[in-house]
Amino acid sequence: MITPRKIKIEEMGADYPKPGWPLVRLKGKWLGKLGLAPGKYLTLTQISAGVLELRLAEPPPPPSPDFYVACGRLDKALAKSQSL
Repeated sequence: MITPRKIKIEEMGADYPKPGWPLVRLKGKWLGKLGLAPGKYLTLTQISAGVLELRLAEPPPPPSPDFYVACGRLDKALAKSQSL
């Protein structure tokens, strides 16, 4: 169990006079102690007003082989159009 932490909600993308949007950063060795390693995925769920839950999630499945076939066809079409 870790000790409670206060995390500041920052502002990102502010372009005066337009306001930005909220940004929350989590960083530190304590994340590694919880099993949160680089490259892993988290699921964020709102439990109730003001209460968020973070859980380790499985990575998304790899694209289907059809995706790679379509990418190859697109690459060939782009190469052909650029050579004209």
